[in-house]
Amino acid sequence: MFIAAQLYFSPPNEVPSINLLAFSITINMLFYRKQHFIEIMSSLDNPPIQRIQNSAGNFSHLNNSITNETDICIKYGVEVVTFPLYRAMLCMQIGFCISSVVLLLLVLIKYQQKLIFTYDLRALFISLSLASLLHASVVAFFDSYQFILSFTYATPCDVFLPREFYIVFHMPFMYSILWIEASQVVMLFGRFLATFSLATQEQDSRTSGKIMFLASVKSTGAEGWTNYANQLNRQWS
Repeated sequence: MFIAAQLYFSPPNEVPSINLLAFSITINMLFYRKQHFIEIMSSLDNPPIQRIQNSAGNFSHLNNSITNETDICIKYGVEVVTFPLYRAMLCMQIGFCISSVVLLLLVLIKYQQKLIFTYDLRALFISLSLASLLHASVVAFFDSYQFILSFTYATPCDVFLPREFYIVFHMPFMYSILWIEASQVVMLFGRFLATFSLATQEQDSRTSGKIMFLASVKSTGAEGWTNYANQLNRQWS
């Protein structure tokens, strides 16, 4: 994010070589992020609670003390989520996420109109801020749920998320990360184009800003639907 912002807000005639490098990095990022999220979505074929159930038989010949699903849930679930350091880290991350939500809302509501950026810069800044806000909100909700669950579970295997919750949580989580990356990609691409057509871009700032904002939002949704729709249909069927 820092590199993207630095490249976008720097005068284009001062960093042409860096813009070319940034554009090549953008292409690589687009390739690797697809591979990364396909691996994440593949994990939905075997969510945590299902992996625990499948492992019950696998552990029986290795350790006589771990022979059923409940024993595995206690060892790899309850003992983890009730560990004091784990709870402390959850509290810390919840605090960071809530702080991020508050600060992002403050900037968007109170200071967004006071920004001295051109229209296209403001549109991209808002896009990145909204994506970050979604990500922080989802992580804060999930961590809070996990923290409360570590005190309120009824059976040992309850500490593992149900299949439906696991899938529903991953949708906005992955979309937010894809949106953040898409916003950075659009920033880098806009900076790259500005190297060659600064005058045209400044004159059409409002039009290019709307196009870039919609590109960061719609490209994320299109990518998610194209790559993961069929797999999600298999999960819910």
